[in-house]
Amino acid sequence: MLLSRNCGVILSGNQPQFIRSADKGQILTDSIRFRLTPSDLQYVEALGIPLNKPFQLGETIVIRDILRCMSVQSFTSEKLKGDFLESALKMLLINISSQLSDDNADDILNIPHYLRLKQLRRSIYEKPSKRWNIDEICDEMNISKTYFHRIYSAAFGVTCMKDVIDSRISHAQALLRDTALSVSLIAEQCGYDSDSYFMRQFKQNIGCTPTEYRRRAAK
Repeated sequence: MLLSRNCGVILSGNQPQFIRSADKGQILTDSIRFRLTPSDLQYVEALGIPLNKPFQLGETIVIRDILRCMSVQSFTSEKLKGDFLESALKMLLINISSQLSDDNADDILNIPHYLRLKQLRRSIYEKPSKRWNIDEICDEMNISKTYFHRIYSAAFGVTCMKDVIDSRISHAQALLRDTALSVSLIAEQCGYDSDSYFMRQFKQNIGCTPTEYRRRAAK
């Protein structure tokens, strides 16, 4: 991914990205890694911030200060550390949103079927167990699969199936952390017919097996 000066990008996937300077010069980055929950995704979307697409920033002083504060606070053991980091993250997103131009928001809203696509995406993250079928979605919208993939990616910066996978994996992470359900039952509740396919896709996205993730989360 190429970034120019004073650019930012919010990546929603779990795979590492190689970021390079668009002008072939030295690139200095401030970054933070956090887990995007379905509600986080909706909040980012409501602020009009594109995911997985570079955006231009007018000034970065406030953003860098917020990131530094979050970095320092993350190494403390204060009881309210989580509340601080959550509030700081919202401040960061609000600052980014306020800097994005109205033209960018207008471009997104002008994408054909945008409101229906937005509702579809919300449903995907609200119903991770559903077996989403692209053919059925396209039939309901009365558009071709090629056209659907193009406008969905233009609207959100990711494919529809990537969102389906992310919603399932995110739900699986929550179930592994917060319940004692078996891996097989979790796979079923996340829309998988095959336990082995679920475990393979989980490791591909998170970097470890569901059992390993549960053990690490417990610590």
